[in-house]
Amino acid sequence: MPIEDLKYNPVTTNTGCCSHYTKTMRLLLITYLTLVLTSSFGQSKIRLPVWTFNTKNTNVYGLAAGYTTTEKIESVKTNGLRLELVGLGMLLPLIPEAPIAKDDSSHILYLKGPYAETVNGINLSPIGTGCDCKINGINIYGVGSITGQVNGISTGFFINITERQNGAQGSIYFNIAYELNGLQAAFIGNRNSGRVRGVQIGAHNETKELKGLQIGLYNKSGKIKGFQLGLWNVNEKRKRPIVNF
Repeated sequence: MPIEDLKYNPVTTNTGCCSHYTKTMRLLLITYLTLVLTSSFGQSKIRLPVWTFNTKNTNVYGLAAGYTTTEKIESVKTNGLRLELVGLGMLLPLIPEAPIAKDDSSHILYLKGPYAETVNGINLSPIGTGCDCKINGINIYGVGSITGQVNGISTGFFINITERQNGAQGSIYFNIAYELNGLQAAFIGNRNSGRVRGVQIGAHNETKELKGLQIGLYNKSGKIKGFQLGLWNVNEKRKRPIVNF
């Protein structure tokens, strides 16, 4: 055998090694992504960058658009922008009473879910929105808004209703919630059927339980750990003008 045949060829050897290494890493990456996506989403469908929220068991990454909310929506998650063209919120001024819990047990049961929709990002409805949804981010509406829970900011024109608001809830006319943790502000008034942990600012403020501050012309609360600043203030302890606690 010629001596040349026994010589070490670094180019040939390294090329084979790198090729085997690349194939192995590619296989591991594909396996990892498959396991992650399967464990994260189960039977949910993944759609991007544009899809509709009028569907079931779907995760949308990007823009989720729809004409309005329907009862057929189930287990839909929007990661990005949810755009509702003609929402049920435009009918909100016509309803006889706010669709929120009547007591603590009903409130806790509702918050356990599951919600029909979850929005991680921005929910935008030029006319109004009405959905069984949890919004983690910003809710911007036109005439009215009905949501299950907002963790962030909810603001718009006429009336704003949510079961639980963590953050800031604002409207030109009226805000309604069962539970508020943060700020609630409106020109006309704010009403909470449960408790407020934070601040209410409006001409008329009312809550069952207050841990914080009410600022307005008329303030009313049941249990109170905080202050009321207004022309007339009412709580379970006393009735006073200007300052009450």
